[in-house]
Amino acid sequence: MNQPILKTILNNRKPGDRLTLKQMGTWPANQHLFDEDSLWAIQAAWAARRPLLIQGEPGCGKSQLARAVAQAEQWAFIPTVIHHRSECTDLQWHFDAVARLGSAQLLGFQAATAGRPPAPDEARLAPDEARLAPHEARLAPHEASPSSQGGSPAPAGTSAVDAAGAAAGASPVPTGALEQQLNPMRFLAPGPLWWTVNWQSAAAQIARCEAGLQCVQPITSHLNQPKATPAGRVLLIDEIDKAHVDLPNGLLEVLDNGGFSVPYRRAGYVGADDVQPLVIITSNGERVLPQAFLRRCCVYTIQVPEDEGAFKAWLVTRAAAHFAVDPRFFPDVAAEAADFLWIVREAARRDQHPKPGQGEFLDLMRALLGLAATEAEQREKLEKIAPYVVDKTQQVSG
Repeated sequence: MNQPILKTILNNRKPGDRLTLKQMGTWPANQHLFDEDSLWAIQAAWAARRPLLIQGEPGCGKSQLARAVAQAEQWAFIPTVIHHRSECTDLQWHFDAVARLGSAQLLGFQAATAGRPPAPDEARLAPDEARLAPHEARLAPHEASPSSQGGSPAPAGTSAVDAAGAAAGASPVPTGALEQQLNPMRFLAPGPLWWTVNWQSAAAQIARCEAGLQCVQPITSHLNQPKATPAGRVLLIDEIDKAHVDLPNGLLEVLDNGGFSVPYRRAGYVGADDVQPLVIITSNGERVLPQAFLRRCCVYTIQVPEDEGAFKAWLVTRAAAHFAVDPRFFPDVAAEAADFLWIVREAARRDQHPKPGQGEFLDLMRALLGLAATEAEQREKLEKIAPYVVDKTQQVSG
């Protein structure tokens, strides 16, 4: 059977194009400069229907590329940052067992005190205090019991709401409306993968969630014409090298299968809809990724020039892309800043310290533009502030 021709993406972009990025959530406005390698890497991953793993040193623009694609294509942007405790299920869904336990305790307390004036101690009880039960966070919703709060075990056949009321000193209460308030679906939030594989299902689930529940919301503020269901989605999984080896392997299983199972739902499986997402994964190279994971990704490594002249010219070009419209930007000052960064970078390389790169250089230029308006003033301040912005090898001795 012939493979259908895919709609190409970024076909109106060419190397050297600059895109002004709008603010997206906590991501500030910025400038992005497309190059030939990144454009072809995106096209390859999209056509192969594989995640694009972007590798490179910190600050070289890996995460920003995902954001630039989302704005250029007018697709939703779904970013998530990985840390050492992240698990694959965290990317799929989040169940707030502590919030549900707190709600059960509060409902039980309200049932116990109904019809009588509150005691002085009860009058001071804030609803949020009922949520402070961190030792219960590890329990599944059906496992939270009065015995964990210092009371006696609930008799057999006692409902979760009756047990919560008994823990607060109440007799069993009618369960209908209270059970509805403790419905697990009210405490189940879709994660970034859920939004990515099936947008409408995730939107329907977030509408059921309790207000204030911890959850990941896609970013659509950059869309010129916001829609209930955006035309496409870009999922950014940032810094996957910080995760345990189980996460990338589990992630690939989800992406290969096009869906995953979610507990608490009557329809337990979340399947992919008919919108093909673009998945971009970044790595700073802090940990070797599993070979099985690498084989099922397209891989793009952002190469930083190693030659001194090429490296400095690359930095100045990047600075011009970000700041050329600012009348306080002077290319000669940028060249001097690049000279300083190269010296520090070579020293860090010899001493096997993390090397400063594009991120530190742009920070230095941003600081100079903020502190001085003339070329002479910027040159004077450059040598004063550059060590604090660029040199990250300084350590406090014991």
